[in-house]
Amino acid sequence: MVKTALSLVLWLVSLSSVYGGSDSPTSTALVRVDPHPAPAVELSTLSNEDYRLENYRNKVYLVHFWATWCTPCVKELPELSGLQHDFDPNNFQIIAIAADSHKAVREFLKKNQMALQPLIDQYGNAIHHYKAQAFPTTFLIDQKGMVRYQAIGQVNWNATEIRRAIGGLIAQVPGKEAPE
Repeated sequence: MVKTALSLVLWLVSLSSVYGGSDSPTSTALVRVDPHPAPAVELSTLSNEDYRLENYRNKVYLVHFWATWCTPCVKELPELSGLQHDFDPNNFQIIAIAADSHKAVREFLKKNQMALQPLIDQYGNAIHHYKAQAFPTTFLIDQKGMVRYQAIGQVNWNATEIRRAIGGLIAQVPGKEAPE
């Protein structure tokens, strides 16, 4: 277990030097991927309650991997909060998964406001199952639990094409209408 945790820490540190710098470019597009089932993972809340991503079936959801030490990740949080605010939570949900300890996230939240409720992936289980290789990495998942889009690196979440992609998936949910 210690060896696995150490390997994960080394991997995360190596990624931060590539993707965590303050001069990381901002992308404006989600990349369409071949639809495939979103991995079933169990995470924990800050209060140590178990949480399953399958709870979001029947709505569109965005799984966002981030870390408190990742500058582009932290820069994205306000835009992601705005994105969540702009869509009906009955149709769309952002799941912010922190690759940190409960303590690190609590300390981060003392210093930074965050409207999204973070889930904790301290040992990288969800990161491994989603095959996320950088921070931030984001997956847009449809109401059937299929990964439809992916973004690696910092994204402009206010971009029209991203909002259209989300709206298009929401429109596919029976009984739901995409926002205009």
